Amino acid sequence: MTLLRKFLGARAYQLLLTALLFATLVYQRETGVALPTGQIPAEADTGTKAVDVNLVRVVRVIDGDTFEIEGGERVRLIGVDTPESVKPDAPVECFGKEASEYLKSLIEEKEVRLERDRTDRDRYARLLRYVYLGDVFVNERIVREGYAESVAYKPDTAKQSVFDRAEAVAKTEQRGRWAEGACP
Repeated sequence: MTLLRKFLGARAYQLLLTALLFATLVYQRETGVALPTGQIPAEADTGTKAVDVNLVRVVRVIDGDTFEIEGGERVRLIGVDTPESVKPDAPVECFGKEASEYLKSLIEEKEVRLERDRTDRDRYARLLRYVYLGDVFVNERIVREGYAESVAYKPDTAKQSVFDRAEAVAKTEQRGRWAEGACP
């Protein structure tokens, strides 16, 4: 970047960085594609601050692995599956309500950061995302606490080993649905 700045000059370099920042924000907003780190690095010489472009507000939890964000988009947690609690024409599965309540207590009415894997949407047009509440990796937490199981949906498997380890912990420690007598 230093060579580019010397070549363009300070003012043109600042304009280029500002244009790139703007283009990145517009692209992310239009496509839902999350930036890999969740932040655009600040450039000290431009005076711009780091902007977290992936924060969204959760307005409603639908079930243990699906929620709605401001603007009406539905988001499905990648790599996990919780028991059904609201599927039409299907009974509520064991630990389905508990999984929904847990996710609700964790993220509803809060800002979360979304991160994409390979696929943008599932067949129901829901965004497929890894979800972070601050430093809490929500997908992993819901599995580790025994409310979900690790399920690989190819090709979105970049973090599946994390969920597999979390499920092993939940089973070993008999958490949530894995507790003795929790689900017949």
